[in-house]
Amino acid sequence: EVIAVESATHDIRRVRLAIRAGGPFDFSAGQYAAVTFAGLPPRDFSMANRPGEPALEFHIRLVPGGAVTPSVAQELAPGARVRVEGPM
Repeated sequence: EVIAVESATHDIRRVRLAIRAGGPFDFSAGQYAAVTFAGLPPRDFSMANRPGEPALEFHIRLVPGGAVTPSVAQELAPGARVRVEGPM
């Protein structure tokens, strides 16, 4: 579940997710996950937080004309459900 969406820069959003089911989400530095936002195709993003923290964090750069990132940048809000598969 999305718990925060913040602007890190003009084209990067810091997205924080709480694990509501299927946890814990154990990963090592450098790994990534397939993230699916509602109604959008999955995309691979690297975790930006340290392993072992209670929430997942992703830094998502806007790709103009992209299939996913414009929605993340403009529409994603706390409370949205997200599917995370991995780590890979």
